[in-house]
Amino acid sequence: MIFSLNFKKRAMEATMTTKEKIIESAISVIQSEGTANYSLAKVAEKTGMTKAAIFYYF
Repeated sequence: MIFSLNFKKRAMEATMTTKEKIIESAISVIQSEGTANYSLAKVAEKTGMTKAAIFYYF
């Protein structure tokens, strides 16, 4: 039971880290490209993820 709770806690922390990475990349893209040129593809490229992976987290 304790193992299960620790695993869930680590998984949740990893998810938050990934979300933070995506958010930081999105902010960086908006700052450098502007909102008119913002795209999810650019965020995905900057994070090294696919667009589908970003949709999974959000």
